[in-house]
Amino acid sequence: MDLSFALNRAISGFNPADFHLTNLAIHVTATLLLYGFVRRSLLLAPSVGRPAPAAWLAFLVAALWTVHPLQTESVTYVVQRAESLMGAMGLGVCYAFVRSLDAPRPGRWRALAWMLCLLGMGTKEMMVMVPFLLVLFDATFVTDSWIETLRKRAWFHTAMIATLAGFAALLATGMARAADEGGLFYGESLRWRYLLTQSQALLHYLRLTILPWPLCLDYRWPLVAGWRDVIWQAPLVGAFVAAAAYGAIRHRRWAFPAMWILAILAPTSSVLPLPDVVFEHRMYLPLAGVLAMAVVGGYVLIGSLPLAGRRWAQRAAVGVALLVTLAFAGLTWQRNTDYRTEEAMWREVIHARPGSLRAYVSLSTALLAEHRPGDALVVARALLDRVPDYQGVPFAELERRWKARPETPVIEYAMAHNNVGAAYLALDRNAEAEPHFREAARVVPRAYWAHSNLAKALYFQGRRAEAVASWRTAVALQPKDQQTQTYLAVALAAGGQDREAIEHFRAALELNPDDAFVRAQLAWTLATHADAALRDGAEAVRVAEPLLAQAEGRSARAFDVVAAAYAEAGRLPEAVHAEEQALQLILRPTPGAAPSSVLPAEVRERLALYGQGQPYRQRAVAPADTNGASPVKVQDEHVRARP
Repeated sequence: MDLSFALNRAISGFNPADFHLTNLAIHVTATLLLYGFVRRSLLLAPSVGRPAPAAWLAFLVAALWTVHPLQTESVTYVVQRAESLMGAMGLGVCYAFVRSLDAPRPGRWRALAWMLCLLGMGTKEMMVMVPFLLVLFDATFVTDSWIETLRKRAWFHTAMIATLAGFAALLATGMARAADEGGLFYGESLRWRYLLTQSQALLHYLRLTILPWPLCLDYRWPLVAGWRDVIWQAPLVGAFVAAAAYGAIRHRRWAFPAMWILAILAPTSSVLPLPDVVFEHRMYLPLAGVLAMAVVGGYVLIGSLPLAGRRWAQRAAVGVALLVTLAFAGLTWQRNTDYRTEEAMWREVIHARPGSLRAYVSLSTALLAEHRPGDALVVARALLDRVPDYQGVPFAELERRWKARPETPVIEYAMAHNNVGAAYLALDRNAEAEPHFREAARVVPRAYWAHSNLAKALYFQGRRAEAVASWRTAVALQPKDQQTQTYLAVALAAGGQDREAIEHFRAALELNPDDAFVRAQLAWTLATHADAALRDGAEAVRVAEPLLAQAEGRSARAFDVVAAAYAEAGRLPEAVHAEEQALQLILRPTPGAAPSSVLPAEVRERLALYGQGQPYRQRAVAPADTNGASPVKVQDEHVRARP
């Protein structure tokens, strides 16, 4: 999945339309694979066995699956590409296998199935069940015998199951990365409660396949306390599981779609606790099993009635299925409007699940991102009113409560304080922001974002030393957060701690090579610092030159920084040329370009030095922008640093 995002970015940058188009293309590909797999599977079933009904039934299953509103979370919500990509890979494996059954050269199709299965292991955890489902399909639809399946295709199925080694390697890497990155404290959820709660989740999923309304992006479903909360749901789901298992053992074809549903949901809906009990995108692939049972089961039922010989009954059934498909398409169209903005999406979640505290966190965060701190403050304060007040409760006690009952809103309490503080920060009410960040950091000591935000509040109050201490804590907790590395570097440079600042600028640039501010600051420091021990002309040139491409030749500051790097490296003619370009852009700016933060007098001074064969020297500090704003506040803007 990450590779597909990287390809999107390499081709078209961060254009949302291209990301959405890719998601849609994956979904259409999965639809075609589902149609092919269902059609060829039905040709193996005696209850259908004929091309015409097999094609029609497969079309109806694929059409319903494609336009079903439940799919919006996996297709429209861009980051859930992992689910749709896993679905396409899993269906590709199944289609390649069923094609191999009557292919002149089955080895090619089976090699394709193996390759797709291996690639699928890198998308999402549910892929681990596909090799086992393939064994079940073989024994149910093809050989009608477990022994015969193993006798004929033991090597193939062994190779397919062996792809789990690739998943295990990725899982180990992911766990190592999570441990390396740190984060919030998480207690282990009670497995039994999680399993019992999944009986509610499964019935909720099945209800949404029939009546997909209302849908919700983020349920934050609470864990049940015990048996009494699922007194009828658990036995009902248990009976379904038992029936599916019995049918699979007895090679009943109807059991395959039932096991398809249960197996693919198993990694997220069994005894392996996840922070979230219910997510609609988990039904992306299981939905195909539900619809196959409904469509094919309906066809077989009609065929067993006295009306079976009457064409009008069959046509009426097809007509009803098509009307349902159109109704689902309309609901999907309507559901997509909820994704029009991040604010609209989270307001819809709050409307559907008023008790979802995390939705308030996400909504206030979205409003902050839209530079609406006043509105964000209202939402974040509303969240503080909804969560218990943990002020004064020791951290050890909070951690004990959270581990005993993971639904205890400790994290939401911390995030509410953090977002109230962030809103005050955006409103330049820094003293009011400080206590909220301190409370967030106290409640969740490993929350690097709380320490980083506290540092901002301190820095903007002129308490640089305290801010540096808080940023050091944040970097120690999360060294891979580029923004925190940048803030710390700027604060260190402002205090004259340039050697250490350079190291943090380097770390920030390594984490995000596209950050023009960091690149300009680092190159300028390496090129112009008064201390020869800190200057490095060759590195300054390497760091500075990409600024010209990033700014598309329209930034006077980019040319100014590159010129200083050339001069330090002894490339004076090039330094003169670059500085002349900077002066020209200041005097005759490119239409649409942002106002330059470099003053003409400064550029002329440096141009004269370079013309005389001298580099520019100045102790590098983290300067304010031309409007006097702190560089911490402008560091995300495009090449705005001034010497």
